[in-house]
Amino acid sequence: MNMIVYVPKGTLATYQAADTWKNFWDIREEGTTETPDEEVKKCATPLITYNNSGLDIASETDGSEIRTTIKCSDVDSFNGSRIDLSATYNITAYATKSGYLNSEIATATLCWIAVSGSSEENSIIEVEAMPVLITCNNGTINICGGKEGAEVVVYTTSGVAVGNATITNGNAIISTELAMGEIAVVNIAGKGIKIVMQ
Repeated sequence: MNMIVYVPKGTLATYQAADTWKNFWDIREEGTTETPDEEVKKCATPLITYNNSGLDIASETDGSEIRTTIKCSDVDSFNGSRIDLSATYNITAYATKSGYLNSEIATATLCWIAVSGSSEENSIIEVEAMPVLITCNNGTINICGGKEGAEVVVYTTSGVAVGNATITNGNAIISTELAMGEIAVVNIAGKGIKIVMQ
């Protein structure tokens, strides 16, 4: 029954077990008062950036810990005689702190884009490449890094272009109407990178 039943102090367990009373969902001992639930705070969603050959992941929630998972399809196991290496890392991170709810999960894709032709010396092929970090939020895709002036085009998996921009001062922002969970193909300087919209 949907009502508060007050019972003598020290008898709560007895009443909760008794057939006559156990169907009451809210049985309290006399002298206790209902305290309103405190609002539980949530950690701020981390921001993922790439600097000096490494990832920096931080949350605005003081004292929070960052939990990160990095997956690279290049290091998965394969069957067959050819493995195409993409050097693409899919990053997920969230902030956690005792007494707080975990933050929303932040995602990013880190890859390297060739910026010039390759050279071969002593049977070693060298390819100059630049790191590019791709993040998205509410249909907007943010590109950090890449060659100045490079064209970025976003496609659906069916090949329809849904946005484009040029990298300026190391950044490009592309607004799309893609919904959360949809897959987008971000084409930067001829390299296509699949991302899941957040």
